[in-house]
Amino acid sequence: MNSTWFYVAVLYAAAVWLARRWGSDFPWRIAGLFYALVLVFLWLPLTGPYVNIPVDMVQTYPPWLITTRDHRVANPEINDIVMQIVPWAHQVREAWKSLHFPLWNALSGSGYPLLANGQSSGLSPIRFLALPLSLGNAFTAEAAMKMLIAMSFMYAFCRRRWRELASAFGAICFGYCTFVQTWLHFPLVTVAVFLPAAFLTLDLIFERPTWFRFIGAISVWSAMLLGGHPETVAHIFFLAGLYVVFLLAQTGVAVPQRLQRIGIFIAAVGLAAIIASPFLAPFVEALHKSKRYQELQVYPNEIGYYSDFPSAIILFQPHFFGDVPYEKPWGPEVAESITGFAGVLGVAAWFGLLIRAIALRRWRDREFFFVVATPIVLGIILGWPVVSQLFHLLFSLAANARLRLLLC
Repeated sequence: MNSTWFYVAVLYAAAVWLARRWGSDFPWRIAGLFYALVLVFLWLPLTGPYVNIPVDMVQTYPPWLITTRDHRVANPEINDIVMQIVPWAHQVREAWKSLHFPLWNALSGSGYPLLANGQSSGLSPIRFLALPLSLGNAFTAEAAMKMLIAMSFMYAFCRRRWRELASAFGAICFGYCTFVQTWLHFPLVTVAVFLPAAFLTLDLIFERPTWFRFIGAISVWSAMLLGGHPETVAHIFFLAGLYVVFLLAQTGVAVPQRLQRIGIFIAAVGLAAIIASPFLAPFVEALHKSKRYQELQVYPNEIGYYSDFPSAIILFQPHFFGDVPYEKPWGPEVAESITGFAGVLGVAAWFGLLIRAIALRRWRDREFFFVVATPIVLGIILGWPVVSQLFHLLFSLAANARLRLLLC
């Protein structure tokens, strides 16, 4: 029997136990709810002889192509998982199991960087936790862990200001948002699921800095940097930076104390970068030699990628142009465009918070930050003048269509 469900349950229970022992009041009933949702969602690969990766893609390539007729791939858009993510993960896993540092991919052409290729997630904590499992089961376990991390930290962040039910709704909306689910097996989600944790630790530091909270912030940013997708880390840092600017405007704390807490946050991110340097150093060395970097020198990132009106509609209704992959879409309904939706509750909440701020004149509440940040992020995604140009100038190497994570 496939015991991946039990392995994930033990890891999650241990994490919740440790969090509660270190002072968190994370309820066991909420942890049980989140685990039950993940177990139902991934029931077949967690409990049975199934894998949660699109292996049907393999039959469309030689030499297997000649053995099939009229083979229909369920979702050809995520072929990168089978052609890149899984093989690189396998090489990383085999290297660690052989007690070797996964620096070099000797099986691609005449050789290719492995650790410097962030997509391999060679130093990701989530990848290490799944090492005892077989390759197929490891990908299922990693997917389950990502969803549990996303929901648990979002619940903890929301619970600081909102009630249990509202916090649970917020956590589930983020854990099952289109960004996390579409890119679930990709390294960018290995990073993205820690977004609520980044905000939680930032909140705690600005509330009352302690050594324990400082170490927590270092741990979160280290985990993100080691996840293998610096672009997503940069996007999260951008939103965190906006949050810091908003917190600077708060009353009740003297200016020197605010500046001190900004310094603590910057120091935490800097120390995290040092901890993650075994990945960042080879990554930076290989970056300028990569095909993507050279292509961007000739053809820079297009500003407003998927920013037309049909793509804007998808941000509010991801199935507007068809139920992909079960039917052929009649509009720009692809993986890059559909990943900015976290549910209708999120859309309704924005209007609710806006009305609340106007009616009660609560402009300095932290809820109002999300009212202000949403049109900024939306403007970058939809290519609005000035805001989009400035952002692309700062993040010229990143795939900025994936800023949809921040919208979720």
